[in-house]
Amino acid sequence: MPDLYDLKPDPDLPSLPGEAVVRETPDHLIDVLVSDIYLHALNCVQTFGDFHMAIGNGAFQERVCRRLMTDPAVRQLPWQRTHVWAVADEPDDIWGSRFTSILDLLEGHAGIPDSNLHLPDLDTPDPAGDYERRLQRTLAWREKGHDRLDLVLASYQPSGDVAGVDRTADHAAERLYVGRVGEGNGTPRTIGMAPRLLNASRLIALVALGQDTRAALTMAPGSPGVPAPLGGTLRWYVDRAACPV
Repeated sequence: MPDLYDLKPDPDLPSLPGEAVVRETPDHLIDVLVSDIYLHALNCVQTFGDFHMAIGNGAFQERVCRRLMTDPAVRQLPWQRTHVWAVADEPDDIWGSRFTSILDLLEGHAGIPDSNLHLPDLDTPDPAGDYERRLQRTLAWREKGHDRLDLVLASYQPSGDVAGVDRTADHAAERLYVGRVGEGNGTPRTIGMAPRLLNASRLIALVALGQDTRAALTMAPGSPGVPAPLGGTLRWYVDRAACPV
């Protein structure tokens, strides 16, 4: 497990809201991130009895999942008490849906009960509403005020938005998940996390990688796309290439 890191402001970064971890490469960021997730999961299981994390889609997130399952320092994460939720999901020609690739990676290898791997059903009349209600039912037994996600792992995009979080959809302010229908008749539905659910999460782990995100990071302070946690922590994980020159 990596040594404890210093969260002092990095001179190459703008003054980002929340905390920031900067490492030279994505691999070095994963070292820190899996350690953070492991310790956070242990604390949540000890406090609440389980650990609820939402994971965004993407190659980096899949690499994080692989490391959590294979790194001897963190593979004792309490998987049997872990629930995995989607930040977003949409149809995919290979997997059926994009989030299926994350769950397929974890299923049968991490030791998570199948009932704790929460795949949205995009074929129902209201995929976002159904998924929202499933999350609420699962968290309902927790004490009021603690019925929220423990971790959201997502990417910060060059557009200045969190990947998979839909802040412009109808009723986004009132919902936990929102759905959209693509252009044209019969286009499959997609779902995305609403800012209300993201901001209520205990820890928001926001990953910013590569030169394409430099401008977005520079503009992040005050940007409407940046999470505004309510009683939780926003922590950025930034590689050196994303730091403004």
